[in-house]
Amino acid sequence: MSSASPPMMTVHQDHHFRFMDLPAELRLMIYEFLPIQRTPFEIQIRSDGDAQTEKTTSITLLRHHVSSQILGVSRAVQNEARKEVARKVQEIRELTPRITMDRDVEPLKPTTDKLFTHIMRWLEVLRGKEHTRFCDWITEPEVATSSEFAGMPEPMLHFVEQAGIQMLSR
Repeated sequence: MSSASPPMMTVHQDHHFRFMDLPAELRLMIYEFLPIQRTPFEIQIRSDGDAQTEKTTSITLLRHHVSSQILGVSRAVQNEARKEVARKVQEIRELTPRITMDRDVEPLKPTTDKLFTHIMRWLEVLRGKEHTRFCDWITEPEVATSSEFAGMPEPMLHFVEQAGIQMLSR
């Protein structure tokens, strides 16, 4: 006699984590762990000269930001997480933007002069109208059409914004 074993059944279950089934208190604690990210932005500059004397130097801007993508998950998540994202943005405003440069700053001078000029112009705007938003100021006709801002990469613009705000608070 052969004993037939029962047929093997494969049970396939998808295991989904239902975030909104967590108690609100736990979800709020999770939002507190949204990271403040630091993103370096490196600008490489070649000095003028022939092939033998040409040097490449760099300036690195370190900017801070928090991802707000969680606010797009659902209205319920947006309503819960909005305050924590706003708190993180305020925390970023209090962080000091950082610049690192090579020791040989002479080839960097045109770029750093331009960068510092922008920071100082933004600071002057903030001193006059503290609640001005950078994105509004940068799109004003006299600023937007300025050759100084033409082609400036977005990370550099963010750095100018953070630096001006930080300098105002000191």
